[in-house]
Amino acid sequence: MIQNTEALVTSAHRSIERAMLSGTLDGLRILGFGEITVAVAWPAEAPAIVVKRLPPFPSASAVSEYRAVLDAWSAELEHRGVALVPTALHTRVSDTWGTVGYIVQPVVNADDLLHTRCRDAGEAERQRLLEQVVAALATAVTADIAVDAQLPNWVVRDDGTIALLDVSTPLIRDSFGRDRLPAWLFVQGYPAALRAPLSRWAVPKIIAEYHDPQTALLDVAANMRRVGLGAYIDDLLLAANASLRTSVTPAMVRHHFRGNTRMWALMQRLRLWEQGWQRRWRKRPYPMLLPPAYRTRSNYGTADGEPAATASGGRPVG
Repeated sequence: MIQNTEALVTSAHRSIERAMLSGTLDGLRILGFGEITVAVAWPAEAPAIVVKRLPPFPSASAVSEYRAVLDAWSAELEHRGVALVPTALHTRVSDTWGTVGYIVQPVVNADDLLHTRCRDAGEAERQRLLEQVVAALATAVTADIAVDAQLPNWVVRDDGTIALLDVSTPLIRDSFGRDRLPAWLFVQGYPAALRAPLSRWAVPKIIAEYHDPQTALLDVAANMRRVGLGAYIDDLLLAANASLRTSVTPAMVRHHFRGNTRMWALMQRLRLWEQGWQRRWRKRPYPMLLPPAYRTRSNYGTADGEPAATASGGRPVG
């Protein structure tokens, strides 16, 4: 149990607000930048918690909607045997952006992140860990629920089992097959003219890929290249293709890696353009924290930039 969590979140919120208004990262200990969140260890001098700042909520009802989706997704994953890192949603009121949310988690040792453990492990241990990811894909990537299973999104616990860190984008559908997670969560950082078409066409397409075992596996394998584990992709595919009844090949992984990198580099450019437009020309603060200098996804991603102890996933729903 983390002591004084409310006070810690309040002080972190104030520091993050100052950073966003000033356009600097002074005073923040950044663990990683995600597509919709930034993970901050707090307090910087002796971290007790990690807070992940969500995009501003457009209304009070949006807070309740997001909380309900997060709770339903978390409960269903636990029911299916997928463990989650202890997580709480906190909200604070911002003078500039209204209600803002923070995903709050305990600090974890960067050496216990799954991609780090796989890099350092022997062959048998690494295979055991990869098989746990395959098991999670088998049970938690279906038509009604999904996870971003990239290796940096997991932590290895003391008993050798893995738990999911990336919880900021709970992907779950209702009984009619409709996405319950609202599209506004993904598009606030982009130019206003693009938000409606992104919400209507791009976001549903991206989310759908997470619900498909083949594309979900492709994404996990491609991310292994990104974090220096490319030599073990064949081991993952051998176990996963048999278990998931997929047919992913190394050539498909390379193609996915290249296409994914180009696409998210473009999306990052759009967000940086919007940030510059708001700050320099409209004299308004930008509602998200971005990396201090432009980096392509191939440079800033593990899932969110190493060593991201509890950062969100590396694609836009992570």
